[in-house]
Amino acid sequence: MKKKIQVFVTPTESKTLVSRGTVIPSLFYCPKYKRYDEEGEVYQHIHVTSNEKLLDGDYFLWYSQNNNQYEIHKYHSDAGYGIKTYTEFNEKDESSLIVNNSGNCGKIIKTTDNLEIKTVVYYGMSGFTYTDKISTPSKKFIKDFIERHNKN
Repeated sequence: MKKKIQVFVTPTESKTLVSRGTVIPSLFYCPKYKRYDEEGEVYQHIHVTSNEKLLDGDYFLWYSQNNNQYEIHKYHSDAGYGIKTYTEFNEKDESSLIVNNSGNCGKIIKTTDNLEIKTVVYYGMSGFTYTDKISTPSKKFIKDFIERHNKN
């Protein structure tokens, strides 16, 4: 299967390097998290996704048709029905949130969001947990994407 890469832009309340105007519906690059200075401007995250197979602990972008917005979920396991996916496994009560797989936009492979991946590594009878972050797109990629996005 050929790898398919897509880029999504989602609103956020966090300060990021990207914002979207409301009067001028363009994206703006915001170095040092300073907005372009348009009233009503909203910070945005950029998520680069891939159609790679999801593995336990992977983050993926999901489109909610009910809320008409994108959500980030953490993959836990496939429900086995072919149409749903378990996500957000809660270790305390062992429950899972179930979302329809048709809204799955792909595994997040790069993002301006601060997503952490916690991994448990076992060595013999003991193990340890370490935390890593999903890598951020380069500033050059962000600037090039904004330029191309605004041309369309």
